Amino acid sequence: MQSQTDARAYSTVLVTEINGVRAVHFCAHEKLSGSDCDLWFPLAADAELFGALEAIMCINRAAANVVSLEFLRENGPCKDYRIVYNRPGIKED
Repeated sequence: MQSQTDARAYSTVLVTEINGVRAVHFCAHEKLSGSDCDLWFPLAADAELFGALEAIMCINRAAANVVSLEFLRENGPCKDYRIVYNRPGIKED
């Protein structure tokens, strides 16, 4: 069985607008970056970011749940965040 420390992981996510649609990209994530590292997921304009990212990760079985989301920096229209999550198979109560 994995320990809590082994189960926790993090990734950088980029949030920006592409062709008028708010979108997110998961950097260097084996499942969610895409085969050419250019996979973007659309986000509803009024969606709460934490919940939307958690839904994407959980429905794709990339995470059991999201623990935290930390703003890192803004580069023009793009905002970078650090997302911390529990790997699939372990969920905190």
